[in-house]
Amino acid sequence: MRFQVWLFVPGNNDLIDEDPKSLAHYNGFIAELTTKLGNAGIKVVNLCPQAGDAKSGIYVFDAPPGDVAKWIGDRGVGGPPYEYSAWTVQDDVRKE
Repeated sequence: MRFQVWLFVPGNNDLIDEDPKSLAHYNGFIAELTTKLGNAGIKVVNLCPQAGDAKSGIYVFDAPPGDVAKWIGDRGVGGPPYEYSAWTVQDDVRKE
């Protein structure tokens, strides 16, 4: 499997009549997807914050510091003006 982690955020089409009060419908979909894809070895991450759960809506990729430093160095995005930007974007894309 090429991608083992799938990240989801609700869009307007995931809500009934685009009503934020229908978020339970989206959450039910994510719960079912989590079960089905989990059986296939895929982790589903719901990035929508949930009421009463301060840790929800957050995903942290845990990589060894050396791997992260090499990844940033290979892309040349470790220094100014990139230290406060989305460092996943390569320099040639940033300049477009």
